[in-house]
Amino acid sequence: MKNQSNNLDSIVNQIFVKEMQQKRVKKEIMSLKDLDALSYQISLQTTFQGLKVIIEVCEGALISKIPKVKLLRFPIIFEFLMDQNFPFNPPKIFAKTHFYKPSLADGRDFFHEIVQRNWNPAIPLIDIINLLPNFLKRIEELSKPEDSQSIGEFYLGTLYTLEDFINLENLSLFPGEEILSDHNGKVVERFFLIIESFFLNFEPVDKSKNIIRLVAWAHVQSIANAKKSKENTKKLVVTWINKSSKSGVVQNIYIVDNSQKLLEAIVHSSQKYGVKVSKGQQKRDLALSEVTIKNYEDMDIEELLDNITYLESQLDTQITIDGVNLLMTLYQKAIEYFSAFNDSAYQDFIMRLHGLLQREDVQVVLQSKEEDSKSQPQKSKESEKELENEDKKEHKKEEEKSNNLNQQESPFLVQNSESNQGEQEEEEEKKDENQVYNSEKIELANSSVARNNIEEPEHQENQQEEKNQKLEEIEDETSTNNDNEQKKEESN
Repeated sequence: MKNQSNNLDSIVNQIFVKEMQQKRVKKEIMSLKDLDALSYQISLQTTFQGLKVIIEVCEGALISKIPKVKLLRFPIIFEFLMDQNFPFNPPKIFAKTHFYKPSLADGRDFFHEIVQRNWNPAIPLIDIINLLPNFLKRIEELSKPEDSQSIGEFYLGTLYTLEDFINLENLSLFPGEEILSDHNGKVVERFFLIIESFFLNFEPVDKSKNIIRLVAWAHVQSIANAKKSKENTKKLVVTWINKSSKSGVVQNIYIVDNSQKLLEAIVHSSQKYGVKVSKGQQKRDLALSEVTIKNYEDMDIEELLDNITYLESQLDTQITIDGVNLLMTLYQKAIEYFSAFNDSAYQDFIMRLHGLLQREDVQVVLQSKEEDSKSQPQKSKESEKELENEDKKEHKKEEEKSNNLNQQESPFLVQNSESNQGEQEEEEEKKDENQVYNSEKIELANSSVARNNIEEPEHQENQQEEKNQKLEEIEDETSTNNDNEQKKEESN
């Protein structure tokens, strides 16, 4: 600090333009000389972000606050970043030392946790530094170590350098790309970082200086689902629980060369903080009866997405018509759900539905189903004929069975049939003769009618009268014969 004080004017003037700011910053820096040298060490650093005041908190600063120090290491380093708008904006305070597990050195701003009140430009910088031991004491006294992950803030739009993270412990860094569904599938370059329980998403600002900007962040505990694409092994689809969105979830598509490593880092971090991870777990097959719109009206969107993920994974092992139809139904439901909330995620499911229908193996399954449906009517007719023939056979068997039963149960009829066999034969012969006679008469009448049809018109009326007379005679004779037969039956 002593060596830098000689160059203080040039350091401050190159960052802060307004004279009022320059005076204020110089005053703040000079006041830090009053800090106990055994408790704090101060240094300055200029960056594109502004002026950094680096504070090393020595163990002596904590003796009176924490008699039994359990923190991991000393000195504990904090950075106070004063940007070009200081003192109108509060300084950002970052932890740079891994003094606690899980670590707080991950880019979070701890200003509000340290000061515990709203910013006022009149608050001196030295007063904030003197609050650091109290902050460390509260961290030491946390009932659960994982509670440290709920303090501090990430601010979207904050600029960092890759060097701010590269040397951090428990860091996983993945350069890659993101497909923006709300920008018609635009692909943009990204850096994905997993630090402890946080997933950070950065866009590059200046590659030559490794400057990056925070565009999204979340706790890994808020991941509802993460899976690799089967069609593109570099693609990773992550669904986040987001209560602030209309639909309750947000889905992002990342493209990373080593997507498996990124997925493993997500799983490891999730398990570390108590999230139950179902990795490669077999799930029950869904029934078609579960796929009606009515059944999904009250379904949690997370369950819907989980079922989609499961069915998509099944496509690479076994493709069935039921599975394809089920997946298409769920796609349609997801499209309806997200479009109802004006959530651009519906476009992703439209693309998935189109991709499903364009797959050759899926088209083969759908084509076979169509051919089966065409041949079904013919098969149904054949089945009906077979059933009809079987019914006739059964009916015939029943009749034969019934006749046999009647003969067994009526011995009197059997005896009469033996004693009167001769009479019955005579009656049958007479009936046959009458039938032959009647048939000859009818044929004669029919032939007469046929001849009348070809005679000239003036003779048709006479011929019709003759025909009628002959028919009457035949009917009289038939009636007489039938009466005689009836009398004989009665006498018998």
